[in-house]
Amino acid sequence: MIAELYPELDRVRQENKKAVLETLSAHLEQFGTGPGDLLFTDDNGEAIRRPHAGHIWRKAARRIELEGRSFHDLRHHCASVLIDAGFSVKVVQHHLGHASAKQTLDTYSHLWPDDEDQTRAALDVAMRPVVDGVVSDPCHDHRADKA
Repeated sequence: MIAELYPELDRVRQENKKAVLETLSAHLEQFGTGPGDLLFTDDNGEAIRRPHAGHIWRKAARRIELEGRSFHDLRHHCASVLIDAGFSVKVVQHHLGHASAKQTLDTYSHLWPDDEDQTRAALDVAMRPVVDGVVSDPCHDHRADKA
């Protein structure tokens, strides 16, 4: 469904998928798998546990001058980029893997532009005749009755 609605997003996702697969293939070629066919292991060949993943991220972030940024910040950045590009809440929900649009909106609703300016402009246009005195009472305009 996403591919049909947003072909550009789907194209980028396919390119990213290809790049990830190429990178993983190169990693496997160079390092092989660890015990239990793990792709990435800690220094002892064990599965990388969540606290250690944070340590690995912080070390890498320091190297590329991203100190103070968490791995989870990448997820928030992804959401903000999609929202800024104009994607709907359903697309962002799907991309982040949220169970519901409510979950996405509860977290990111402040990033979607509000429609206050458009709302005011629409009401200004609709009310212009009243403001200009053309229609004194928009609900009971009796000018037509007097004609």
